[in-house]
Amino acid sequence: MGFLDGLEAIIKLGLPMTAASWLAFKWLHDSGEITSDAKHKDFTSRVKKPKELSKNTDNKHARFLLEKWALFGSGFYGLAGFWSFIVIEAADFLNFFRGGGFSGLLDDGLIALIFDILINQLGNFITALLWFSYWPGPSESILLWVLVAFLGYRVGIEFARGRLTLPNLARRKNAD
Repeated sequence: MGFLDGLEAIIKLGLPMTAASWLAFKWLHDSGEITSDAKHKDFTSRVKKPKELSKNTDNKHARFLLEKWALFGSGFYGLAGFWSFIVIEAADFLNFFRGGGFSGLLDDGLIALIFDILINQLGNFITALLWFSYWPGPSESILLWVLVAFLGYRVGIEFARGRLTLPNLARRKNAD
């Protein structure tokens, strides 16, 4: 577990978790579902049912993403699973076109194609639910990836709550 493993975890999972949690909680805050001054326990208890919260937002994109987040659970684990699912699906999409695209889709018939797609989706969903084993390589620490993901999640929440801003980080660093 070296420096490069940690850097890889930060880039692939930590920073996206920061952005995703900031976006999700910012939407919830802007819709009035969550207050920025709530304690962490109250804050997390309000997002236990993001599917219900998503009904109150007028933003179609926010509602769509919050409902998908609810599919994977809510909070940290659900957001990490959702991000992992997006990455897995994007990789499958790119591999589809690298592998020849549409040329051999119907070679085995339409029923086989539909079955293959459903099985692939189920496999991707299960892999995303087990996101903590998807990200690290064979010799990397699962604990490192989980900690980096959780830290990114918490930093994103603090940014969304307004308690942490980039100018505040610069001032704190200069004060030390």
